[in-house]
Amino acid sequence: MGYFLENWGSFVGLVGIIISTAGLLAALVAMRRAGKARDAAEASETASRETRDAITGALVVVELQRAIALIQRIKVLLREERWGVSLEHYQPLRAMLADINGRYSFSNPEHHQFLNDAMTQVTKSEEAISEWIRRGSEHSTGLDAQNVLNAIQSRLEQMAGSTGFSDDQQGG
Repeated sequence: MGYFLENWGSFVGLVGIIISTAGLLAALVAMRRAGKARDAAEASETASRETRDAITGALVVVELQRAIALIQRIKVLLREERWGVSLEHYQPLRAMLADINGRYSFSNPEHHQFLNDAMTQVTKSEEAISEWIRRGSEHSTGLDAQNVLNAIQSRLEQMAGSTGFSDDQQGG
């Protein structure tokens, strides 16, 4: 016991070194685990973003297909010379196009400009048919509206086939 009493400072120092080494090892292990947790969080965030992008892509295709179907319906009504009934579908078509344009951020900025132009063309076609009905003019306006709708439908089909988005999927 005398040896211990004479060298107790050395023993305390040795115990301190052992405890410090154990603490350092524990800190290194914790840092390694934190790094793995950070990597897992980043992987989770990436997977979440990819899933959100895939869902958004599917949603925009559905919205584009709905607009295409409405255009098809209007074209049928125009071919059947049901002018007044066809007019009932123009406002919902504009609303769909505006909704698509406002809710989604396409990687191709030309898509937004096209949707704006399409809304304007739909409005002009609606006004032309309304005026035509009011005046009782010839059917050429119906053919013009068909051509406008065909062009819009074709471009919407192209967009639905290539739904490229920017990193920020949801627009404001």
